[in-house]
Amino acid sequence: MKKILLTVVLSMLVMSGCGLSQDAEEVAEPENAVDVEEVSGLEMFEGDYFSFTYPAEYIADEDGLWTEDGYERHINPVEGASLSHVPYVRVEQAMGDQTVDQYIMDTYTLGSLEGMSEKVQLGDYEFTKVVVPDMLTATGYYTKKDDVLVGFVSYYGEAGDWEEELEVIAASLEF
Repeated sequence: MKKILLTVVLSMLVMSGCGLSQDAEEVAEPENAVDVEEVSGLEMFEGDYFSFTYPAEYIADEDGLWTEDGYERHINPVEGASLSHVPYVRVEQAMGDQTVDQYIMDTYTLGSLEGMSEKVQLGDYEFTKVVVPDMLTATGYYTKKDDVLVGFVSYYGEAGDWEEELEVIAASLEF
């Protein structure tokens, strides 16, 4: 019995790689990337007063989340390409006593949110979802806890698979 138990324990150690080291190629981190912690296909974005998880295929920096191609265009913009600096998901943070609705109206220079917004529950928080037609349609999810307001915004159309992904990212928000 002891021999079987020892064999099982040793097998588990070998399979888990415990005590083994492997040489790995070092991958250069983007110069202004945010520190992240990988968790089963997700990475953790850690802001000053909040954090959230996002799919590991994105690159995070102080502006938000980028696709690999988008990040490349951002750091090496083509002359005359005005959208090179628009992340796939822009992450906004504001401090103060301004309401979520007032922040959104000020950000998009709107007199009212009537017909453009709705309240949605994502994760632990109620968000104001807003769809603002502009040069590009902006879809954003904004919430606030105490004096910290956080928004997740994408400019990639009015609906689609990305919108569900945006909701999942917003739902993972922790203050």
